[in-house]
Order: sequence, then structure tokens, then C-alpha cells
Amino acid sequence: MDAVLADRIMSMETRQWRDFLCQKPIPSGADEDGQAVVRAVLRRFTREHLDNAGPHNQRFDFQDLNVYLRLSCRLIPAEGRAARMLDIADVEVAPAARGKGVFTLLLSAVEGEAFALGYGVYVESILNPILKDALARRGYMIETKAAGCEIWDALLTPEQTSLRAAQLRPASD
Repeated sequence: MDAVLADRIMSMETRQWRDFLCQKPIPSGADEDGQAVVRAVLRRFTREHLDNAGPHNQRFDFQDLNVYLRLSCRLIPAEGRAARMLDIADVEVAPAARGKGVFTLLLSAVEGEAFALGYGVYVESILNPILKDALARRGYMIETKAAGCEIWDALLTPEQTSLRAAQLRPASD
């Protein structure tokens, strides 16, 4: 059912797409079909922005996940250069869905879309030390938001996004 919805999302006219975003919530799940919906929504959002037909930021209300995404250009401090980023600026996972891979599903979809665009990924204002450590294990650079403050930002450069995508690609015979 959700695979059909994912196909429909990509073929919607702009007005239908905007109406669709007003529905609460967007059906999804941790299964393959649910992942297809999340990927289709991200792809549609980024493509509309790149075509100058849509906003550069958008809040999405999925079944168990509410997320605010933004397309930006950020400084990579360690490299002294700027790069285009797909930002995860605000995330809320429903209490009943926590610990079930819902954020990991979103993060994988965001990383995949960022790779397809040649972008990096930026996760803003992380409050959870477990999430901070999980992002570090995925190769993200972690920065403390302010001295003496337990709030972090995480950054995966476009090059790291490309390497991560290569690691996740199935080996061919």
C-alpha cells in the first residue's frame, strides 16, 4: 500500500502535493514500504527546491515522526569551506515508536537523498547524548554548541556522505 503512495507522491501536481502535506499524519513505517514513502517525500521536497518551485524548509508529520528539514549552505569548520547541506533541524519521535529505528530510517533516507544531490547532512541541536554517540559512530563530526553546554551539532560532509553511501551499497558479483 505505501509503495503505491510513494509512486503517487512523485507524480502529484504541485497543488496536490501541497494538499497532501497538510494531511496529518503522512503514513509511513519501519518496513520497506514505509521507507519508500519517506524517501519519496524527501526527494519531492528537494527536487521542488532545486527547481525553485518550493520552499527551502518544510515540516513533515509522518506517522510516528515529526521532522523539520532545511536545505542550507554551511561552513565546515575543520576544512574552512562551505558546502550545501540537508539539515535535520527538529525531530520528534512518538513515545510509542522510540527505540524502534524510526529516526534511523529518517537518517538513512536523508543521507541517501544528500548523496544523490552531492550534499552533506547537518543535524542541529542534539540534546540526547545517546544520539550524539550514534551519529559519531556513523562518521559525523560532532561539535559542542556552546562551551559548558550539553547541546551538540553533527555534520557529515558531502564527501563523507558519498563514502557512507558506498559502504552501504551491496557488493556486486
